[in-house]
This record gives sequence, C-alpha cells and structure tokens, in this order.
Amino acid sequence: MRCRICGVDCNELRVCTTCAQDYRDCDLCNVSIHLDDMYHCSTCDRTVCPDCYDSGQDYCTTCIYENPNPIQEYSSRNYPDSNPPESTVNPQYLYSGQEGEIECEGSKREVATALHREFGTRVLLKSDGSLYNGFEIVTGKLGHQESKSLWSEVAPFTVNSGGKSWKHKNTGFHVHLSRAYFSKLGLGKLLAFINSPCHRQQIVTIAGRKSPDYALLESKQVKDVNRDWGKYVAVNLQHRKSVELRIFKGTLSVNRINTYIDFTFAAAHYAQQEMSMLKVNTWKDFMVYVRDNRKAYRDLVNFLDYNNM
Repeated sequence: MRCRICGVDCNELRVCTTCAQDYRDCDLCNVSIHLDDMYHCSTCDRTVCPDCYDSGQDYCTTCIYENPNPIQEYSSRNYPDSNPPESTVNPQYLYSGQEGEIECEGSKREVATALHREFGTRVLLKSDGSLYNGFEIVTGKLGHQESKSLWSEVAPFTVNSGGKSWKHKNTGFHVHLSRAYFSKLGLGKLLAFINSPCHRQQIVTIAGRKSPDYALLESKQVKDVNRDWGKYVAVNLQHRKSVELRIFKGTLSVNRINTYIDFTFAAAHYAQQEMSMLKVNTWKDFMVYVRDNRKAYRDLVNFLDYNNM
C-alpha cells in the first residue's frame, strides 16, 4: 500500500512514517493536512483543517453551528426591554441607553459568549467597525438608577471575562437620552452647554478624553439645535428618537460609568428644567444644581470633590 500523502510504499499503513510526523487528519472531515496549516478550536479542543475553521470567529464550523455568534451586526435593533416599562411612565420620562465599547485580550467571541450566558437579553452585543478585536455592549432604555444598577453588574463581569476599554484609545462610552423629554429650547440649551468653551476643561475632565475625531467639541448657540452637525460631534442630533452624548472615554470602571450617567442625567434635567438662556456658559450654577441634588448625583459629586471641581 502506498502513502496517501506522498505516494511511497508504506507497508499497508495509510500514511508513511515520514508524513505521519508532519501531517494529521482533520478531526471533522478526516482530510490529512500539514501541521503548519492546522487550526486549534479552543472551544471544543478539536484540531481542524482550514476548510473546517472560521478564523474570523476563532471557532471550528461545528462550534459555529452549535454556538451561534452572540455578537450581532452593527445594524441590529434587537434592543433589550425598557426598565421601567414604558407603559408605567409618563411619555416625557427621561430614559437613557448606553453603548460601551470594549476590546478583548483573547477571543472576542469567548468574551461575548460569557456575557450572553450571564445577561441574556438584558444587553445587546453588536459589532463595531472602529474596534480592532471587540464589540459594543448596548443597553435598552433605562431610568437613571436602573442604568447604574445594570452596569454595576455588567462592567466587572466583562473585566473578569477578558474585556478591556480605558487603555484603548479607540473606545468610547456613548449615552443616549430620549428626545421626547426635551423641548426644542431645552435641547438647544443642552447643546450649547456641553459645547461651551467657557467650561471646556471641566467637560473634558469628566468625559476622560478629548476626541475631535469621534466627538468634536466646538462652540454652539442654542439656535444651532436646528442644524445637522453630523455624527462625530459631542452631541449627536441625527437620531430621530434620541440625543447621543459621545464625549465619554470608554471604560469598565463602575465608578466612572456611574459618573458619566449622573452627569448626563444632571445636564439633561438642568437644561430642560432649571437653566436660563443666560447661563448656558456658566459652570458655577450647574455645580450649585448638582450639589443641591447630591442624593440623586452621588457618584458625580464624589468625582467633582476628588478632582477639586
């Protein structure tokens, strides 16, 4: 009998001793492949040929079939349920949805699978072209305290599963606010306040970054709410049902995330309910409002005190 790889006489063996040292059969299709061309599936521990392996997902074809990828396409709209339910609150209730971008040290699919098994439909995992080896963790529409409660579970679990964010320059933490909460004037004041050059350094300190490529901060007036400034700006107005604050640096620190969420809700309430047109460029009055309501914005107040703001 001849060796089925090199063709030499191998004394009734399927593979000669020389080829046996450098080749092995794929565990799925039994095709003999050189060891240098084999792949190892860390999920099932199989050694497989290139045809039985998806290098983009780091899984063999059997595992892909048995364990569908929990990372959905960027266009997915399979958002988690609202909390509190929309039927129980006023139509003008201020909801927030967050998008936390992460990178992964190892297989992003393994990190995503761990998150999906732990949190199920409480979060949506989506691909993002700005990330190298990561994905977005997206919430549904949540109230203020509901947002902080969910991230107090999700963030540390993600870290323990191999996710990272803060040290990667390309990650952000985007916060959406329900547009129905704002009047046109209130939204214009929020736009002008976030972008005001008079307290640019304070905004950057809270946000954790300057990011002109992803979240450009530039002076705005209240009337500019009627213009389309594009997507990659500090306050993105392009969404029909939400307003997106893109200023925040990506992080998996619970304290930092809570600070982001507190600041966003505080700025929204202040712009809609408290701020006069004359105070869009005044940081001091916003600080008075926040500290007068320190029970609601505890994490933000702690951050401000720590940074002498």
